[in-house]
Amino acid sequence: MSEKVTTQISIDLKKHRIRVHKESLRLMGDPKYVQFLVSVDHSMIAVRGVDTDVGDAAAIRISLPQLASDFSIEIYSTSLVNKLAEAFSGFDTNCTYRLTGTVLTEERATVFPISTLQKVEV
Repeated sequence: MSEKVTTQISIDLKKHRIRVHKESLRLMGDPKYVQFLVSVDHSMIAVRGVDTDVGDAAAIRISLPQLASDFSIEIYSTSLVNKLAEAFSGFDTNCTYRLTGTVLTEERATVFPISTLQKVEV
């Protein structure tokens, strides 16, 4: 049985930014693109790695300068961050939150239950 690997993402509602750890991307097979999948019914957010930009699902390209950063990549999307805040209660629009998730290596994805939501105190 394989060991559970966990990682985190942060959602900064004030700056409309999502930070994904580079280690998570490495565990997902160093994808060229990522997709954010949201399930309100299951109270989860997932990040899935893909190698091509599929036309029917939005994918965000991971650029080489982003990969050269220290520990995480930053994805800026006002619409995505606002939709997350609308979909799940408990978000304050002036705060940053951290979610802890489980890496699903075979599926090239990481699943973040909303129940792991923690406000980051600055």
